[in-house]
Amino acid sequence: MTTPTRAEAAWAALAVALTAAYSGAFAPWLWLTERVPAATLKMLPPALAVLLFATAAARLTRHIRSRPRSTVAWLVAAVALALAGLLLADPAFPAKRVHVFQYALLALVVRRGLAGRIGGMSLLAMSALVAALLGVHDELVQGIRPERYFGLSDILVNSVSALAGACLGAAFPRPDNRAGNVAPRAWLAIGLALAGLAALIVGLAQAPLPLWAWLPAPLCLAAWALLVPPGRRWPAAVPVWLACGAVAEPAIAHLSGMPFA
Repeated sequence: MTTPTRAEAAWAALAVALTAAYSGAFAPWLWLTERVPAATLKMLPPALAVLLFATAAARLTRHIRSRPRSTVAWLVAAVALALAGLLLADPAFPAKRVHVFQYALLALVVRRGLAGRIGGMSLLAMSALVAALLGVHDELVQGIRPERYFGLSDILVNSVSALAGACLGAAFPRPDNRAGNVAPRAWLAIGLALAGLAALIVGLAQAPLPLWAWLPAPLCLAAWALLVPPGRRWPAAVPVWLACGAVAEPAIAHLSGMPFA
């Protein structure tokens, strides 16, 4: 079964919609700054994170008796990563702490969409990876817009928060068990895609975007087509295409000044 089901497509669409909403949340935040006291607004981002994890912890009470050690261990790991995300956020912009809530929630949505295809540590890793890559897209889009900026520190916070959400999801039983883990060759394709994305981020620090920053894209596409087994291409394709698709976004901003000679 390689074609996404309607439910899987719905969860994927929700993940993309959340990412778009996160990218466009700057204007509503400015609106709030004019109407809410600064002290109250400063506490809102961590309060949202606490609400998410407290709600999850309350729902986990029914699973603690059946598997107490794993449930508590994953919950503790998730909370520790969430705290790290709050501490890593730029202190000059307290609003950025909301990324912890945003990307932990996004990882839970991604996990639900992938749970019918993969399980175990592969599900945890893919949930964190896909949510983190969506966070990279969010930052790249912000870099294109003149009133925003691209932040490597924000990518780190988004990624740590996505891992926190993935660990939080791992504390719950898997909702569906129709497939096994991702094959090793799929992980190789994903690794190549991430290497290409890393090269892109390094190139993004230069202006204009150098031509070599485009080169990893065909390598990633070839890796997906050649290395991922046919029966597992659907889940493995998600992070590969997200990594490759990120190449297009800074190109929109830099294309006019790109040196082709």
